[in-house]
Amino acid sequence: MVNGPRLYQVMEEFRKVGTTVVGAPAGRDATIEAGPGAGPSMEPGPKLVLVHGLIEGKAFPLRRPDLKGERGWVLGRKPGLHVSLDYDPYVSLENSEVLPEPDGYALVDLRSSRNGTWLNWRRLAKGERARLVPGDVIGVGRSLLVFRRE
Repeated sequence: MVNGPRLYQVMEEFRKVGTTVVGAPAGRDATIEAGPGAGPSMEPGPKLVLVHGLIEGKAFPLRRPDLKGERGWVLGRKPGLHVSLDYDPYVSLENSEVLPEPDGYALVDLRSSRNGTWLNWRRLAKGERARLVPGDVIGVGRSLLVFRRE
């Protein structure tokens, strides 16, 4: 059985080492060509995409049929959530929630959260609701997700 939190910790250490690899392109702004077909293919529709975490590039679709009752899409460490980040020990069991609105989506830091929620590097107050726009960066624990609409 894989120990998710330990694997995440090891990946964070490798990430640090990866920035000092011999033969890597010089300079902070250096890029290399990814080649044709690079990047994950994603189904259309709104989603949260993990950009810093255990499985970077993983998309969490925000499908309305997946909603139960009055709840939105919950982000947290608890297994079985819409956005389960069970590898990150700094995420609360139920950390935050994305809610559908008539004209878009909103992010809420749940009052039960002990670790907080960040939106574009600004910490949300407990229970605060903030409108999401494409490209917004959501921080929970040490994980980052980007909201995409397409």
